[in-house]
Amino acid sequence: MEKLTSMENIGRGMSEKLAAIGIDSGESLKALGAEAAFAKLKARYPQVCLVHLYALEGAVCHLPFDSLSESRKKELKAFSDSLKSQDKPGEKAPLFQEAVENWEDWGRVFQSKEAFAPLAREIFRREGLPFAPLTSLTPGTNGVFRSGPYVVKIFFPKEAGPDPRPDFENEATVCGRLAQQGVPTPALAAQGVIEDAYTFYYLITRFFPGKEAGPWLASASSKEQEAFVGQLKSLLAKLNQPAEGLIPPVDLLKRAVENPRLQALPPNLREEMAQRAKGLNLRPSVLVHGDLTGENLLVDAEGKLTLIDCADACLAPAFYELAPIVFELFQCREGLLRLFAGEDKENFVEQVLDAVSLHDFGAHMLRDAPLREGLPPFESLMDARRFLLEKFR
Repeated sequence: MEKLTSMENIGRGMSEKLAAIGIDSGESLKALGAEAAFAKLKARYPQVCLVHLYALEGAVCHLPFDSLSESRKKELKAFSDSLKSQDKPGEKAPLFQEAVENWEDWGRVFQSKEAFAPLAREIFRREGLPFAPLTSLTPGTNGVFRSGPYVVKIFFPKEAGPDPRPDFENEATVCGRLAQQGVPTPALAAQGVIEDAYTFYYLITRFFPGKEAGPWLASASSKEQEAFVGQLKSLLAKLNQPAEGLIPPVDLLKRAVENPRLQALPPNLREEMAQRAKGLNLRPSVLVHGDLTGENLLVDAEGKLTLIDCADACLAPAFYELAPIVFELFQCREGLLRLFAGEDKENFVEQVLDAVSLHDFGAHMLRDAPLREGLPPFESLMDARRFLLEKFR
């Protein structure tokens, strides 16, 4: 029996929907045909749209859904339109018209202003906020767009793979705490969930008209860099406070030891990082941002910092912040490291190695740092230690 998920265009989400209407194999889908299967789906799941019909036809014909002939697409559209005319009074087509059955589908559409504009407009209407045409912002994992004086983040639906609700709840909670602690961050204007073709969680914050800190630091004067580092230390002092019970805990050690990103490194370095992580004292834990990169710190015209995107916030030792600060925000630049490290350079470097061994993206940081400077890849933590200490000589 042919599994549905082995067919072209059929992901886990679509497979589950088909099984719910009695189509549990490739053979049963082919026997019924794309149109009849879609009609049954539409009766059970009114939010399915034309793209889903294309996907079913592609599965039956062993083709990617976007490879169907134009003539066949016209036939399928006519069939889909005929079903719409039979809809119950008041029933509306979904605002989000793209098919998302896996992570690859989401990666294809999550930056599309056109795909998200109708959905965003409805979100703003419900929240009583003025809507303006969307403009794209620096992409991450979710759909992030500017709309006039606001920024809307629309989280990936669960059909893409993981459940978005924990990320949404985590970020909304942390945004509220940062405001209480006096950490400079855009005000949260609205949060919620909208049921459409999929269940979408969203956050709306005020737009901050600043430059990303990464490129700003690359052209900043020594005096500007010194002021930046001073503000960053002040920000961390406010942010990295005890917050037990604020958000669900993460098993940092388990995540570090079992991290699939370790496969990007040589075997010896992988083993060293895992062993170092196992030997770390993870107490006391405080609230950390976890992703202090050049994209998540903004600098305004007066040089003042604002922190954005708390999706990776967690409870961890304060040194956890050092990994993205050193390798991503500072790009291991000597001047910035000297300003930030303080007097005990050796101890600072050891803390950075602790951080990178524990951090979710630490393996990629150690992979990318030597490549960025045209150096051979690190084969051991000793190589990374020498690399960092050399910055202080």
